Amino acid sequence: MLTAIGEVIGAGLFGGSGTVIYNVGSGAILAHLISEIIMVMVTKVLGELAILNLLSGSSSEYVRGAISPWAGLMLGAYQFYWIIAIAIEVIAGGSLLNDSTSILVNSHLLS
Repeated sequence: MLTAIGEVIGAGLFGGSGTVIYNVGSGAILAHLISEIIMVMVTKVLGELAILNLLSGSSSEYVRGAISPWAGLMLGAYQFYWIIAIAIEVIAGGSLLNDSTSILVNSHLLS
């Protein structure tokens, strides 16, 4: 099961990256490098905040303490939105996959 999940993720990453590099060129590699550097920096900052402020909660707790309660609420709502959006996308993808496989199976049985 985990191997299948890894294969699907790997195929999506390599296929998507290959298409982008083919269409854009070497600028895509530079953009990927810059985004990776930003991601590592944000991860290190969140690690430092976790050590400095021993709070129970997500990154919205750090924003609530550093900026304002309103900013913490907005970040928490944004994170909740993405959790819901990912769940909806998974359901929609499963529905599309179910429809396409039933069409393939039915067309194969009819011919």
